[in-house]
Amino acid sequence: MDDKLAEYRRKKAKQFEKTKLTSSSFGSGSSRSSSFFNYLPFYPLLCKILNHLASTDSAQYIAHNWRKVPLFGRVNVLYWVLWALGYLIALEIEFGIVYLTSSMIGLIFLNLGTKKEGDISAYSVFNPGVGMSDQFSKLNLNPNAFEFVPGRNTSAPAFVPGASFGAPTPGPAPVKVEPPKEEDPEDDWDKPAEEHVKEESPAPVPEPEPEKPKKAEPVKVAPKVVTPEPEEPEEEAEEAEEDGPVKDYVNVVFIGHVDAGKSTMSGQILKLTGMVDSRTLEKYERESKEKNRESWALSWCIDTNDEERDKGKTVEYGKAFFETEKKHFTILDAPGHKSFVPSMIEGASQADFAILIISARKGEFEAGFEKGGQTREHAMLVKTQGIKRLIIAINKMDDTNWDINRYNEILEKMKPWLLKQVGFKKEQIHFIPLSGFSGVNVKDSDISKHPWYKGPSLLDYLNDLPAIERQTTGQVRFCVAQKYKDMGHVVMGKLETGRLTKGKKLVVQPSGRKVKVSSMEFEDNLVAIGIAGQNLKIRLEGIENDDDVRKGYVLCDAANVCKRSACFDGRVQIAEYKSIISEGFTAVIHLHTAVEEVTVERLLGKFNRKTKKLEKFSGARFLKQGDQGVVRFRLPCQVAMELADNFPSMGRFTLRDEGKTIAMGVIKKIIE
Repeated sequence: MDDKLAEYRRKKAKQFEKTKLTSSSFGSGSSRSSSFFNYLPFYPLLCKILNHLASTDSAQYIAHNWRKVPLFGRVNVLYWVLWALGYLIALEIEFGIVYLTSSMIGLIFLNLGTKKEGDISAYSVFNPGVGMSDQFSKLNLNPNAFEFVPGRNTSAPAFVPGASFGAPTPGPAPVKVEPPKEEDPEDDWDKPAEEHVKEESPAPVPEPEPEKPKKAEPVKVAPKVVTPEPEEPEEEAEEAEEDGPVKDYVNVVFIGHVDAGKSTMSGQILKLTGMVDSRTLEKYERESKEKNRESWALSWCIDTNDEERDKGKTVEYGKAFFETEKKHFTILDAPGHKSFVPSMIEGASQADFAILIISARKGEFEAGFEKGGQTREHAMLVKTQGIKRLIIAINKMDDTNWDINRYNEILEKMKPWLLKQVGFKKEQIHFIPLSGFSGVNVKDSDISKHPWYKGPSLLDYLNDLPAIERQTTGQVRFCVAQKYKDMGHVVMGKLETGRLTKGKKLVVQPSGRKVKVSSMEFEDNLVAIGIAGQNLKIRLEGIENDDDVRKGYVLCDAANVCKRSACFDGRVQIAEYKSIISEGFTAVIHLHTAVEEVTVERLLGKFNRKTKKLEKFSGARFLKQGDQGVVRFRLPCQVAMELADNFPSMGRFTLRDEGKTIAMGVIKKIIE
């Protein structure tokens, strides 16, 4: 038994000696190569691992069947063995994770595959003509097909219901006309303003002559006779004969610092002119007394909502009217709080004259006239809106016992500032001392209380003002200030120029909607004719949705519409702004009754303060407080506008930022 066991062991040992890899192959030899590998720190460990693997049954099985393995399999085995060796080396030098990540990325790229001949990549489909023209030619596409123009397929046969479609004959190639190159508008400022408006219209594209189809027998169909519906003629309103001379229509806005007495002044005027009856006044006095606000009774004549009556502050500009011997006045009572300046601008945009109410009480005048006060801002805003007549009513003089020294003190501070800083002329301003609460010097004067003032009262001065020249025969321009729904769409605003009649066809800009005047109201009375200068309430026909007409839109003549654009060049003056204005600056623009966000797209130039000439920027482009310059503005949408030289009321704008007025300007060029 022992002999057989010894014989078995000898056979196994002899078989093992044939297949065993000697230690000299893995580091035990004394050759030059082995001496080289000894320098590697991982070499002894690798030799032990290989010796251990070679002594296993799996290694002997692989060595015995190695020749039976196909060539591709041998290459793969060699590839993975080399990869494992590389991984061991990377682990030794502490780059194992880098080696493993690189191997995974390489494996992914090796298995992406290659594009076969004739295949088209996604890039070539969405970017035709970039190195893929040979592949597009294999898709049976017709590269010589002429350009498709909607509504101009002249070679197609006439469509006949029930008939088959004939093959169209190829038509002539369309004529390509290069659009005229636009010139840089920066160099056009030395030319007159009229040249900016004129733009060369592109030459009309000649339409190709239609070719007759090749011997196609058209099916004869009896033509359908369509009788056009007769257009409704515009209703021409007959001018009603009025008794006596026609009074001049004047819009007056009351402005000033908060609590200066604007609403009380308006209520006193309505009371003295008989526009509010005694019963209504008694009601207001009784209701105000119940709320311990007896001094607010007159202001309730124009402050109608509960919020304004509870707080004693005007929130939205109120409207009322009164008449004198020569004129018909519409009162626009603007709010005085700084939070409601946009509403004040809306009211001032519809006014012809402005009455600046100033409180003569100690501290109240100083609060409004100091920087940040609404007395300063309101005076500048009405000047920007083009108002050329400012009446300064120094109110609450009865609280100072009609002190002439207080009156002169206010006069000495206000007059130089209005003339030099704001820009009014001497004949455009007038100072009147009065009391809105007691009514002294509002309609009738009381010389016993103010012997030092012998001028006219407020109403007498307004009545004697010269008549305003109106363009009643010109183009219609109606700026929409308010809009609401009441059995249709109703818009409110001032008719700047032109003449309106019932049934007149108009176009709304910038939407382009065609509408017709259904009816008109002036001071809550239906009228057949609306003339320039009147604040009208117009009911429109043809409005399909709310987007067709909005606040800030303009009603125009159908034959002569105003311009609309989202980009224009304007001359601006920076009023009060601590920082600088550069390209990319955003603000809120008030343009007639439109309010939009605007961006400074480009600064074109700056006016020299000494020479008063426009100069290009030599260094950094920016404008600061007190500077005047030419700026290109960009709006997010189209807005109706006109050049200030052609139509001042639609070409003046105001810029506001963070609740403050920072700049005023006029439109010099419209970029359509």
